[in-house]
Amino acid sequence: MRLPLLILVSVLAVDAIIRVPLTRRARPNRRHEKAGKVPEEPLYTEDLMFYYGEIEVGTPSQKFYTDFDTGSSITWQACSSCREGSCAQQTLDKFDCSGSSTCNTTTDKETFLSVRFSVPYADRSEVSGRLFTDRLCLAGYCTKEPVPIGCADTMKGVFTRKLGGIFGLDIAGIPMSALHSIFEDKKNCPDPVFAFYLNTTLDNTQQSGGEITFCEADPEHYEGPISWVPVDAEVRDEAWFVTPEKIVVGQREFPGVSAVVDSGTTMMLLPEEILEELALRKLDDEYPCANATDFPVISLFMGAYEIRMTGADYSIQTSKRGYCSLGVSGSSGIQGINILGDVFMRKVYTVFDYGNRRIGFADLKTPTKPSCSTTTPHY
Repeated sequence: MRLPLLILVSVLAVDAIIRVPLTRRARPNRRHEKAGKVPEEPLYTEDLMFYYGEIEVGTPSQKFYTDFDTGSSITWQACSSCREGSCAQQTLDKFDCSGSSTCNTTTDKETFLSVRFSVPYADRSEVSGRLFTDRLCLAGYCTKEPVPIGCADTMKGVFTRKLGGIFGLDIAGIPMSALHSIFEDKKNCPDPVFAFYLNTTLDNTQQSGGEITFCEADPEHYEGPISWVPVDAEVRDEAWFVTPEKIVVGQREFPGVSAVVDSGTTMMLLPEEILEELALRKLDDEYPCANATDFPVISLFMGAYEIRMTGADYSIQTSKRGYCSLGVSGSSGIQGINILGDVFMRKVYTVFDYGNRRIGFADLKTPTKPSCSTTTPHY
């Protein structure tokens, strides 16, 4: 994930779910559809490190891969005018407003100048550009009205290959986002929720990385009840922070700490004292993945619901030779913000309930063997 510094960090369907498939690309270093009132979107992933899906913007549609990020507030895409930095990548798809008959520049009412945006992220990357409004589609479902979209003409930092955009899903950004337009469509979207299922296995033929659904949780991916935890009161309109009742590492118990559930960050970032209890290796050190079975279990208690993570669950494969590194790091280096990223989210089915300001967790319907990934983690 890329946590912004400014946050503290139609295919019709019968079941009123927008499904965005998450698909992966198998390489070193996130589509299926189901008939229904609101479509569904698959996700792609690069070796379980990055999960992203496809969106369409404009008329006619321009297709892009985007990171569905619960830690970011704005939806943006690399702009056709962006030439330097990360934009220099030849494979990066860029949005061209002049190529869309429904694209309009957002102008300041007093100066009549184009409105610009700028978002610095905690991993020291940064994007800036102009704001437009345009039609946006997810897996066949299109917004009824044009929505705000940032067109980045400057991108500093690491943005990989064709992935040149972010779909902001944090609470603060929803009132002014494409997601708000979807939630306002009460006929097709009665419940303002979205949910993530992140695939935990990799092979060279199956490209599914999971799925994000809007307007409803998908019972195909979870079993048993959903355990709900309220978003922390002091930030309930700002970010998806929750506080576990306690965190247990091996035999030692720690009090719960507020953490953002962040789909845009690969790793888990926890207080240093918890990392010390792991008594393992520094983040950059590698170890045989088979050794992860000897690592202590990390359990996070969300109310009465225990999310139990073995060493294999929080290890990340760093090479084809069977070596891994920890998918857990200290939070002191990123403004002291604790983060439950993809390493955590792929262990459970996760539901974000915007209407009730809460997050739900449930057992995955088909538990799969944890797998690790290959590429540079993003915070």
